[in-house]
Order: sequence, then structure tokens, then C-alpha cells
Amino acid sequence: MLRWSATAGNAEDMYNLGVRLSAGDAKSQQEAERWLRAAGARGYAESTIPLARLLIAQGRYAEAQGLLQNATSPRDADAKWLLSQAIWAQSPNQTSDNAWQSLLREAADQGQVDAMALVGLLHAQGEQGFMKDPVKARTWYRRAAEKGHARAAFNLGLDYEWGMGGLPDREQAIAAYRIAAAQNLPEAKLNLGVLLMNRLDNDSLREAKELLSDVAQGDRSDLAAIAQENIEILEKKI
Repeated sequence: MLRWSATAGNAEDMYNLGVRLSAGDAKSQQEAERWLRAAGARGYAESTIPLARLLIAQGRYAEAQGLLQNATSPRDADAKWLLSQAIWAQSPNQTSDNAWQSLLREAADQGQVDAMALVGLLHAQGEQGFMKDPVKARTWYRRAAEKGHARAAFNLGLDYEWGMGGLPDREQAIAAYRIAAAQNLPEAKLNLGVLLMNRLDNDSLREAKELLSDVAQGDRSDLAAIAQENIEILEKKI
């Protein structure tokens, strides 16, 4: 029905079909691009963001930049985030050109979760024109983690575990790792499991074993070995 409606010229369904296809393989993405461009040609402005995201995923940064800069509607936070990435990807070492940094900051200030996570990382590392500031890094990680960003939540867990942006707090680290672990980030499951091992109560130990076993059976061989070592230590405690 969706494809029929799109073929009949319904711009909204062209957009919806394009979005669905964009998550598929290369052939599906080619078709997705055609539908999204068709929707845009019919004045469906919402097609700009998923089309730009698709182009960036394919490494077609200049095309994405042109598309976003030529958009007739005001750039929202997602558009600013994508435009910052398209510009940065074409000149990643030119920190003197702050066009992409300004867009990134604006997107983060407007609540774009990927932008918030990246601003936190850049403040933590002190790179790409961002001043090294662990306190700001923790703040941005927390904001992104509260919106469910897995990598930001993991970084926030590391921050709290080791006290990089303030006092260390093991319980806050556990809470942050839980957000990332819930999204199947294996390194978060590993770190969460190790921290829970140190609680020593039975519920925590059982949860730790489940998490570590999941990592040990996963695809990350580097993490699997560490998880298995901790499982062996854990079994002596249970």
C-alpha cells in the first residue's frame, strides 16, 4: 500500500518509503535516495534530513553539505548536526576553520543528542578547537545520557568511575553504565558487571554474572577474554 501510494505521487508516502528503505542494504538505500529526492522535489521539506543522513553514511559529504545549505526551511538542530559533520569530514584537521564547530555547538545547545555527546567527547579530549575541560565534558555526557545516548552514557560511567570531571561516584557510574548496557553496548556491560561484583550481595552478583556471560559469548574477543577472567573470579564469590 505504501509503495502504491508513493508511486501514485503521494509525497508523504514517498518520504515514509524512503525512510524505511534507508535502513536496508546498498540496493535499498539507492531506492531510498530516489524516493527521498522525489518527495523533496514535490516540496516535502522533511525529506532533507533523512536524505542528508543517508548521503553522509555513504561518504558523500559535499552532496550532503550542498543539500543542507540549500534547504529552504530554517535549519533545525538535526540539520545543524548533520551539516557540521559533513563540513568536518571534508576538513577534519583544519581546526582554524570553526564553521563546523559553531554548528556543532548550536546543535548541542538545541538538544541534539549526538551533538551533545560529541561536544562532551571533544571537551574531554581537548581536540578540534575545543578547550580541554573535564567538568564540561561530564555535563555534556550527562545531558546526552539522559536522552538515552549509549556512547555518552558509557563515557559518563567512565567519568564517574574514575573521577575525571569531578569526584568519583561508583553508584552514579553504575547508573550510567546501565543506560548504555540496556542498548547492548558490550563495554558497558563489562564495566557494569565488574562494578556490581564489588557490591557482594547476591542479587548484584547474579546480575554481574549474567552481564559478564553475555560479553564472554559476544563478538568482541578482546572484551570476551576479560569477561571470562572476571566470571572465574565471580564464581568463587557466589
